Amino acid sequence: MAFEFAHIARRAGVSEVIILEMGQRPLVNFDSDLVELQMERSKELGIDICLESRVEKVIKMDDE
Repeated sequence: MAFEFAHIARRAGVSEVIILEMGQRPLVNFDSDLVELQMERSKELGIDICLESRVEKVIKMDDE
C-alpha cells in the first residue's frame, strides 16, 4: 500500500513523499527484479525510499 499511496500523493502534487521500509527491501513476497524496477520508477518520480528505517515519533508542525 505504501507505493500506491506514495505515487498518488506525488502525482497529486505533494512535494515531499517518503516511504519508510523496516526491511532491507520492500515487497519481499514479490519478484526482486520487479521490486527493483518499482523502486527505480518511484525514485525517478521524486519519491524517497528509506530502507531499514523505523518511525520513532510523529510531530505535528504548522497545522500540517
